[in-house]
Amino acid sequence: MYIPKKLLVSDISEIHRYIDSYGFGLIVGNRSNNNLNLNAENKNGIEATHLPFILNKDEGTYGSLYCHFARVNPHWKALNNEEVLIVFHGPHAYISPTWYANEPNVPTWNYTAVHVYGVLMVLDEEQTVDVMEQTVKKYEPQLWDNQTIMPTDYRKKLQKAVVACKITLTRVEAQYKLGQHRNMEDQQGVVEGLSQCEDYDSIGLLNFMQKNQIGIGKT
Repeated sequence: MYIPKKLLVSDISEIHRYIDSYGFGLIVGNRSNNNLNLNAENKNGIEATHLPFILNKDEGTYGSLYCHFARVNPHWKALNNEEVLIVFHGPHAYISPTWYANEPNVPTWNYTAVHVYGVLMVLDEEQTVDVMEQTVKKYEPQLWDNQTIMPTDYRKKLQKAVVACKITLTRVEAQYKLGQHRNMEDQQGVVEGLSQCEDYDSIGLLNFMQKNQIGIGKT
């Protein structure tokens, strides 16, 4: 990922917070030769799968990620012991040039993104159960022990239909393109412009900017 120096995020703690907040990612790697949905001439190259990820920030230099595939998805077989890229995408929105204080300007798109790399390892059945438990407890802690909605027998049956994986991170890349390199007057113009928007993307970007103190201060 190309990252201008002014937009680079290098604080690993901040990157971990980002992954925890935007944990639904895109894993990219080798394509499975067993994927029957592909034409014979297209069985090589790369493939991508959308998955929720759980971060363990204390494992390794950059942390490790855990995820689970549907067992019928052949992608996990192709990725075992291979390097993968995982993309986490947060708030993003169109930025109008009319929001800036000075002219001339052009439209742009502000966004945040984290790319991480590592070698994927397929886990065994017991480890898969642990990953599933961690995933459920992250998003709805009380659900795991709810025998009415998720009785143990039913849960065990469904767990056989998934395969969990671990990715020990070897490289991380992150950038926040929030207009932080512009003067305060322009930043405040973008904040004002986004505040007039009603779509979820613009609202999410505005909230992220405000949490990161972009456009807050005196002109």
